[in-house]
Amino acid sequence: MAEESSFFDSLIGSNGKLDREYNAEQYATYFKQFLTSGIYHKNNKPSLLVLEQPNELKTKVEAGAAYVEGYMYRNTDNIILTHAAAHSTNPRIDRIVVRLDRAESSRYIKVMVKQGTPATTPVPPALTRNNIVYELSLAQVLINAASTKVNKITDERLDESVCGLVSSLITIPTDMFKKEFDTFMAQVRDWFAAAQQNAYVTGGMNISIASTTPSNPKKNDLWIDTGK
Repeated sequence: MAEESSFFDSLIGSNGKLDREYNAEQYATYFKQFLTSGIYHKNNKPSLLVLEQPNELKTKVEAGAAYVEGYMYRNTDNIILTHAAAHSTNPRIDRIVVRLDRAESSRYIKVMVKQGTPATTPVPPALTRNNIVYELSLAQVLINAASTKVNKITDERLDESVCGLVSSLITIPTDMFKKEFDTFMAQVRDWFAAAQQNAYVTGGMNISIASTTPSNPKKNDLWIDTGK
């Protein structure tokens, strides 16, 4: 489809069907033009904080909300997540992710554990980001070898490469405006410089830019006092 537009009231066509129908993906595509994917904050405090459950292989995700590729996610209460048993000899790093899954069999956004691979020097599992699945990482969770509890949590909510806060994609090109204004002011300064010290201006008007009162001022002359 070369051209697409939305959203319009639907009417019943000659075939008896509505002639303007839209799916969730079209709405998401529209909304994702305005906001970045990420988590929401309240009073400058980011939501969906991940905490360990003491002495257990479990983590808790606090209430909050996220925005993922045009889709809304909201959690109104604490969520308890269970991690797989620790490896006997190697540590592992899991991730707590907000996962958007657009597959027909799924169609959801959920918070879940993304299990890592045990290794001598473990690394967190890579995030999946394609046209079906998109993940935001809330935290890394270290589980040491043979451990029966979570050993360390690394907050990733403010890391824009894996999560970040929701922000506007609509920006004002202030740099361009400033350049244009600076150019204009430079032209004004050049003009005044040429007229400085009682330079004659067509029409019989003298312009003086000085800190002292001009000598022999006439009606319609302009004095810009630089001493104030």
